[in-house]
Amino acid sequence: MFLKTATAGCRALLKHYVLRKPVPFSLVLVTNTTCNYSCSYCKIWERTDPELTTAQIDDIIDQAARLGTVRLGLTGGEPLLRDDIGHIISHARGRGLYVSLNTNGSLVEDRLKDLKDLDLITLSFDGDETAHDRSKKKGAYGHVMKAIALAKDNNIEVSTTTTLTRDNLGAVDFVIDKARELEFKAAFQ
Repeated sequence: MFLKTATAGCRALLKHYVLRKPVPFSLVLVTNTTCNYSCSYCKIWERTDPELTTAQIDDIIDQAARLGTVRLGLTGGEPLLRDDIGHIISHARGRGLYVSLNTNGSLVEDRLKDLKDLDLITLSFDGDETAHDRSKKKGAYGHVMKAIALAKDNNIEVSTTTTLTRDNLGAVDFVIDKARELEFKAAFQ
């Protein structure tokens, strides 16, 4: 799949530079605003935006692929709350897109079969158990650690995003050490 995606990326670059046509190389799609967590630094779960239908999302993916998009990032809320997330991932991969998904990790174990076509999973990871559970909810750290292991066991590339707040500034070294230990990429925002 990497070669197919790389080839599509080269075509998109050529179209952009040779033909001077703008190409949306990467698209981030908010699949839903519902979330099963109420993180201290995020209020997306308070929004009441209408959710796109499966057909609407398929159409967006099809249009993006025709325009030359090579990467699709799925985010939310919590995308794994959508019953059709497996279809969305598979549809995007079928269109030749590299597909990533942002999640809090709590539903990865239950939805693992839906992630089989996923290229990259990005997990929200806010530090050691105390810091992580404080920003999310009790037990969240265990879920994210299990999600990392399951993704790696299923050959899904793993990265994490740590949202830095005054409550977890001391967790940076912990996250970096855990990334080295478990061999994932860590980003901070």
